Amino acid sequence: MIKQESKNYAIMKRRLILWGVFALLSYLLCILCSPSFSVWANHNSQALDQNVYHLIGRYWMEGDIPYKDFADLKGPVLYLIYGIASLIAPCTFTGMTFFHAFIIGVGLLFAYESLKLFLPTKWACLAFLSYVSYSVPFGGNPSEYVWAMQHIVYFFILRYLKEGSSAFLCHELILTGLFVGITCYLKYNLIICFFPACLLMLFCSRYKWHLSFLLLALGFLSIILPFLAYFYCTNSLADFAEEYFITSIRYGGIPFGQSALCSSNITLLQEFLPFKYENLPSPLLTVCGGIILILSIIPFLTPRTFKIKQMGGFTHLSGLFLTFWVLYMGPYTWSHYAFSLHPFILTAFIAIFKFAEIKANNKAILPVFTCAALCTFALMATLFIHRSIKYSNQDGAANLAKVKSLVEAHNFITDGSAHIIMYRLTNTRPPVKHFVPQYIEGGIEKHQDELHKYITTHKPAYLILNTSSSKLLIPRLRREGHSYSPHSDFENFQLYVRN
Repeated sequence: MIKQESKNYAIMKRRLILWGVFALLSYLLCILCSPSFSVWANHNSQALDQNVYHLIGRYWMEGDIPYKDFADLKGPVLYLIYGIASLIAPCTFTGMTFFHAFIIGVGLLFAYESLKLFLPTKWACLAFLSYVSYSVPFGGNPSEYVWAMQHIVYFFILRYLKEGSSAFLCHELILTGLFVGITCYLKYNLIICFFPACLLMLFCSRYKWHLSFLLLALGFLSIILPFLAYFYCTNSLADFAEEYFITSIRYGGIPFGQSALCSSNITLLQEFLPFKYENLPSPLLTVCGGIILILSIIPFLTPRTFKIKQMGGFTHLSGLFLTFWVLYMGPYTWSHYAFSLHPFILTAFIAIFKFAEIKANNKAILPVFTCAALCTFALMATLFIHRSIKYSNQDGAANLAKVKSLVEAHNFITDGSAHIIMYRLTNTRPPVKHFVPQYIEGGIEKHQDELHKYITTHKPAYLILNTSSSKLLIPRLRREGHSYSPHSDFENFQLYVRN
């Protein structure tokens, strides 16, 4: 008993040290490579999504109620993360950078532990470095935090498939249910990523299936019920259901026959490549993506080599397919969606480096793979840093500084798709609920109507509008006797002043 406790303590200590290292790595990559959080942006990041998450989270911490006072399409857990981070720095992303590194560091820890199940330490380190080159989230999107939780659950699955006798424990079932609940409140369609894992846990744990179900449900409800109770007590349950579930379904869902799944193989395969791919020929993309997908299932096709249970193939492939189907069934696809697919591709790196280990009697193999892993990491880091500097938009930052000096002491309103960053930099709040235009049927019109109503009622001193809003709102306001004149014309927005 004492020896077992000592062993568990050593494992826990080692994992804490590794988590610290990986969190630091995630932080460095975040401040150097992230278009949203990098030092190059100098807190002037104009990324629409991250600014929206930050603003709603901050207003929540200040006493407003999400979905009732300010609305967007993401889940409350995401706003809670950004809100707590905003307590550190209300007008910048400094706090969010630390929170992001903490969460992603946990995901990287369990990615490494998964590799260690099949590979010796030196090969696991090389495989990990290669995987980091391929898949390190630093954009602050909900799918990236699901990515971290997927790695934890996938470690439970791979350990069971590898060791067999080590059935799922009570805390692992509760944690998995908790992660499904958190995912439901991050981006609810991504809960499908966990379905095959939950099914395997249900029937392969050390408990009877109904007890396993109760443990999964306990974890799930422990996060679901407190939020429902909060929205009920604040009389915002209907707003929460309308904005997060009903509106989001209208936003993303179309019939399966018309879905992007039928024609998005190139889109998907492009997102398996972490570098600029716009000018690459489609056949090359198809070949690269196909190779990655094939490699990811090799450990399950050759169970003797990898000493893995054959049922793992079903779990792996069904999880990959269901995730692919959900992410690409809607009319809109974004590159960060692919992060939810990456944990399934971790087995491709296991396959590659397991082959290298088997052939390691050739003395040239280890130096070649070491050099390849280091060069790949250096190349990817350089490309990401270059992209981050490019998207930092220094000219745009200078324009923001000019506009900020004009409007920070006055009443102003900005179109959500123009420069919503102004609300963050000036520590002010949007005066309308749908301050970001939602790209659903009638969503943009609702946004424009709310802007119009506020402008005609409160007569703000300044308007910050993008080109499309300028063409729609300014003539409408002038016809109604509200005169605004152009003050400054910038690259992607116009500043108007009330006469």
